[in-house]
Amino acid sequence: MIQRVLMICVFVLGVEQSTSWVRGEEQTKLDDFKLTITQFGPGHEPLGTEEVVIRNGLAYHFVSGESLEVILLDPTRSRLELIDLNRKVRTEVTFRRLEMFQEDLLRAVSLG
Repeated sequence: MIQRVLMICVFVLGVEQSTSWVRGEEQTKLDDFKLTITQFGPGHEPLGTEEVVIRNGLAYHFVSGESLEVILLDPTRSRLELIDLNRKVRTEVTFRRLEMFQEDLLRAVSLG
């Protein structure tokens, strides 16, 4: 799941022409849209499909299949919500906490 979270953060922040969402500056409103991502392995059959929906400045990430996990990216509040509808659990992760996690990973890799 952490790989999907990072992919969505990079994608959504990359769509915006500036980092104004993160800094809280005046921003340009993005149009609502939906992106479908299909992953393929070495064969011709798809391994899985994911959808990203951007609506009113929020990004929703859904994985098709049996998983009922949803990632909600709220750039104006600098946070993610990770939701598992099967287990009925939800957690929030701030962008700062993700940055700290990334810094820890980079330190661990550079020491190893």
